[in-house]
Amino acid sequence: MPTAEQTLSWIKACLTGPAYKKKYKVDKSSNTLITEMKTLKKPLKSAKIHFRCTESFISVRAYVNVLADKKQRQSVAEYITRVNTDTVFCKFNMDFDSGEIWTDISLRVINMESLPIEEFYGIYFPPVQMLDIYGAGLLDVMSGEKSPKEARDEMGQWYASWSCKNNQNHNHNDTV
Repeated sequence: MPTAEQTLSWIKACLTGPAYKKKYKVDKSSNTLITEMKTLKKPLKSAKIHFRCTESFISVRAYVNVLADKKQRQSVAEYITRVNTDTVFCKFNMDFDSGEIWTDISLRVINMESLPIEEFYGIYFPPVQMLDIYGAGLLDVMSGEKSPKEARDEMGQWYASWSCKNNQNHNHNDTV
């Protein structure tokens, strides 16, 4: 098993490319690397990304750059619950006390030496992709412009349309 420090070193080596603000900080007390990443869509613009490492897991959290107002937290909770029923690997969460919202994913790491850098995208991308897909709906609910159901249904239709277009060349008859 890799140490948390080895995992953090691997993550640092992966943090290249235009999507990253190449600055990051490391909180050694919690083995967490913190950086910021541009999101692909405009409503949220960027997300603060936390990579927390232990000897056997990497946890990635993408924090939304706005807090849910106390008056909207119940609606936001309903929206993220509706969204979470669609997802498999990555989930939305909200701290009811602060209104902080994030998406996260955790992965078990057994042999860091055999993990190619390309696998990094499979670790950090799902939380950021969740913000891109469902962020506009989240902001609509937070502003009171749409009900949680309306916002989720609209984002779900957009995602289904996008997913079909981008997966039309894939063979869906693969066996597991």
